[in-house]
Amino acid sequence: MKLAPVRSSALLEGNRLDARYFAAPAVRIKVVLQNASEVNLRAVGDYADVRAPSRFKRAYAAPGEEYVSYLRPYDVFEFLPPEADRLSLTRTQDLDEYRIRAGDLLQTCSGRNLGPLTIADDYLARFALSHDMIRVTIADEVDRYYTLAVLQSPTGQALLRGDLNGSVIDHITTNQVSNVRIPFIDSIRDEVAGLMREAVEIRGAARIALRAVVESVNEKYPSEPAKPFRKGWTVKASELGTRLDAAYHAEHIRDLRDRLAADGGVELGQAADILKPGGRPKLYYVGPEEGAPFLSGRQILQLDVVGAKNISARSVDKGSGYGLGKGWITFQADGRAEESLGYPSVVLEERADWFASGHVGRAIPKDSGHTGWIWASMASDIVQQQIAALACGSVVDALYESDLERILIPPLDAVDAEAAQAAWDDLSASTKKSAEAVRLVEDTLKGLGI
Repeated sequence: MKLAPVRSSALLEGNRLDARYFAAPAVRIKVVLQNASEVNLRAVGDYADVRAPSRFKRAYAAPGEEYVSYLRPYDVFEFLPPEADRLSLTRTQDLDEYRIRAGDLLQTCSGRNLGPLTIADDYLARFALSHDMIRVTIADEVDRYYTLAVLQSPTGQALLRGDLNGSVIDHITTNQVSNVRIPFIDSIRDEVAGLMREAVEIRGAARIALRAVVESVNEKYPSEPAKPFRKGWTVKASELGTRLDAAYHAEHIRDLRDRLAADGGVELGQAADILKPGGRPKLYYVGPEEGAPFLSGRQILQLDVVGAKNISARSVDKGSGYGLGKGWITFQADGRAEESLGYPSVVLEERADWFASGHVGRAIPKDSGHTGWIWASMASDIVQQQIAALACGSVVDALYESDLERILIPPLDAVDAEAAQAAWDDLSASTKKSAEAVRLVEDTLKGLGI
């Protein structure tokens, strides 16, 4: 239980009675910032255009129709978000209102983990985005990147979360975001903005490079079915084995595997050790600056991790199977086959001491130089379709090591593995620069007594 005294004048000024608002850390932070002579407080709405499109009716593109790829709100935090849907270019009304503009800050406006935000780079600008995310346009480049660093810092997140509403799901409005007062500190403003600018530029270029590698594999190995699924296919009873689900025995999947085998494709198990830790360890959660992060299946896909929990050293050790290692490929091993099940990401250097749940699969390259090859292969359509066909489960789909080991991936010389590895290294460099910018902001604010 949190106890905090509240003046009646504050109740009148806030025009609300919920205790969480008056006991939030933002209350104390605001007082300290107002009394700090080194700080120039500026409301976001005074120098930025803060807006959120109204709800819209999505018209999904038919096969062969011109389209714009569509993302859901939390997709923007992923390393390389794939399209969630395709919107019709001609039939979706006011589509331009929902297109992502490079340079805009994208702020979540509802959810239990409300607060995280990111910036749209050149890769994200390819997509349209749900209405359920606030856009913040800041014309001045230095102000833009400095504001991003402040709002991504613990102090900035506390300021954002200091004025939420909602009974079950938290919400924040454009007016509330506009009224957040950003502490501008002249002594660090340019340095912070410079670090953030570099991080964003590197990130955007790396994402585009990764997508180019995957698209090259997709062009080399088209994965469209030779005939429509509605025409069906025949399977001998002797080939059914222990599975009766149609996707597992699809003729289309067999054709894909035959094509890869003829081109020298190899089984995933020959290139990597597949691990999916079993059991449910007893976890001891600690504060954000203690222990090590413990990621879920969705979080391993995120460049900007949302809502990660930290566990103490006594929970699990590195040899338990739950630890991660630099250059490993991780993927959701439990989930929904039509969503992100089996989609890969790479463990960056700064995450090598982190942990992930038993719902996360690991592909550990047998050769440390093959990370780019294995990742690009697993991200390609021809392999993703094989993975989806292996999924089994009544409510939640699951993948198993023995099945994944038999997946065929393109041969090494068919993938630009060096470009993929270089792009992942760049993403690592990007996260380090953005973390440095955030740390500089937070350390400076702590020096002011926050």
